[in-house]
Amino acid sequence: MPLSRRSCLQLLLGAAVPWAARAAENLRSAPSRPAEGADATAYKGAIVLDAGSGRILLADRADYRGPPASVAKLMTFLIVHDRLRRRDLTLETLVPTTAEAARTGGSQVYLAEKEIFPVEDLLHALMIGSANDTAVALAVHLAGSREAFVGLMNTRARELGMTQTLFRSPHGLPPSSRKIEDGDLTSPRDLATLSLQLIRQTNVLAYTSVKQRTFRPGPKRIEMVNHNHLLGKVAGVDGLKTGFTRGAGFCLAATAFRNGRRVIAVTMGSPDSKTRDIKIAELLEKGFLALPPPSPEDAPVQPAPSPPPPQPMRHCIYPGTFDPITYGHLDVLFRAARLFDRVTVAIAVGGAAGKSLLFTAEQRMEMIVPNLTGLPNVTVTTFHGLLVEFCMANQADAIIRGLRALSDFEFEFNMALMNRHLQPRLETLFVMPNEEFSYTSSSLVKQVARFGGDVQKFVPPNVAAALRQAYLPPAP
Repeated sequence: MPLSRRSCLQLLLGAAVPWAARAAENLRSAPSRPAEGADATAYKGAIVLDAGSGRILLADRADYRGPPASVAKLMTFLIVHDRLRRRDLTLETLVPTTAEAARTGGSQVYLAEKEIFPVEDLLHALMIGSANDTAVALAVHLAGSREAFVGLMNTRARELGMTQTLFRSPHGLPPSSRKIEDGDLTSPRDLATLSLQLIRQTNVLAYTSVKQRTFRPGPKRIEMVNHNHLLGKVAGVDGLKTGFTRGAGFCLAATAFRNGRRVIAVTMGSPDSKTRDIKIAELLEKGFLALPPPSPEDAPVQPAPSPPPPQPMRHCIYPGTFDPITYGHLDVLFRAARLFDRVTVAIAVGGAAGKSLLFTAEQRMEMIVPNLTGLPNVTVTTFHGLLVEFCMANQADAIIRGLRALSDFEFEFNMALMNRHLQPRLETLFVMPNEEFSYTSSSLVKQVARFGGDVQKFVPPNVAAALRQAYLPPAP
């Protein structure tokens, strides 16, 4: 697909303008040339641009309008990033899985209803695993409903000048009617606009440059592999997004960084992934060859950030009798699960001297386990004997203890000092639950339940049912 002499002169002589000021105008002003040769069937539309200036380098049916498939998730990422920048949420914000998200098909990480994950984990699943269920989970959490989130996507598209774009989903799956006109619609030109905005204003490459990542460590772990096969194979390619559905064909928005310059290439509607990847590689090469000399007005471009070095796993023990477990216990447990890579809930088989237990260790474990949905790094076991010996046998780094009130501190402080004396390497961390649980204790809950009081505000439903059963009046 050689450039004409006139096109080359236009590229070399055209004045560079800042992306922030005239990106949409630049993208809109460059005409699409007609298809030539094999490219007529290799894709339905393509575009290449200089990320520094925002200028079009090549365009072939760049205004073709069709479904983008999962490339639509780039806009989902941008909406989440906008909220992060406004501090409406953080990367550590926990997002629950709704029934709607759990039912979402296609590429997914198999979220279960009520599972809870931080925003950062869901963004990795969205960009690396192309997980449709995480797109819905994020959309509902941020906007209240999928439809409201799609409204945010379309508003943002209009702000960016994406005049040929209409989103109808946060993930790019085809509509139930299977009619293309009822689904997401965009063009290579608009996807290039979106890609440029993401590269200039967000850290999208920190996610889309990752080749492989684990989601949900533990028995239900998933090893996510990036669908962008050009990563590590074509010089400088370091991110953005692939997409495929039957109606959309194979789509890709890709970017590469070489010698301080960055190029973006977008294709839509390729017949297969091999053709798509070959054409994107060719377009990137032509794009770098067509780059004009850099201008002082060009926006600065950077390579994708290197992944952080792996950190050692941190393991803590959360011990107690949990007779029974309360919402206060669970609140402390959720906080510990965010601080540590692994958390072991250690149920003491016997109670303290003079303290009788209502439930057996097995019953207490059965009450805890169903309430760990969304905590894939938490396990439950029993122990007896010295806590520090159990901790060392399980290679724990710390003990987590909950502090409900000032009156708890003296006992817990002395216990922590004794544990430090027995094992100096072991740390004790005190965690305060939410204030609404500061007066809740297992002993108080049992007293209320014993006299027929309602304990549903203090313990999970399965625990409330177990307490009612335990305090049933004896049969006559």
